[in-house]
Amino acid sequence: MRKRGADHAYNGFSRSMVAEYDARGKSIQQVSCCCLLWHLKIHFRHDMKPITTTSAPIPAGHYSQAIVHGDLVFVSGQLPIDAATGEKKIGSIEEQTEQTLRNVEAVLIAAGSGLGNVIKATVYIANIELWGQVNSVYARVFGDHKPARAIVPTRDLHHGFLIEIEVVASLSS
Repeated sequence: MRKRGADHAYNGFSRSMVAEYDARGKSIQQVSCCCLLWHLKIHFRHDMKPITTTSAPIPAGHYSQAIVHGDLVFVSGQLPIDAATGEKKIGSIEEQTEQTLRNVEAVLIAAGSGLGNVIKATVYIANIELWGQVNSVYARVFGDHKPARAIVPTRDLHHGFLIEIEVVASLSS
């Protein structure tokens, strides 16, 4: 690949940026990747808004309940924990699914969205044989809205929970 001189701009990147990288002997492809990654890092960092609400369980680890970026809300995996009492709902799969979806809804509301704006849901369940009961509660809570969905059977979830749900939603309907 041919190098371009310092007097040329490349794909909208400034001449000084290209000149600086050209002087170090990097190819123009490396220049564009370096500049693009730098631009994206700055752009994304400033456009991401963490969402926190006491209406859903406070994260126990190093993550946000959700992140808003642009017109999208990315909700972290929610577990069946009652935010008001801290009680871990380890009863039936129906009870766990209901509580988990209510936690997802609380985070979405805090972000300015709602269950009706969910685009994609990922449901982790400890046993695929529980899917029928999970689907019944899921269908009742979502009603006529049918977002894209993936079901991921897994062996063990934290604290003996049977379900965890994460979603991506839009801010506008």
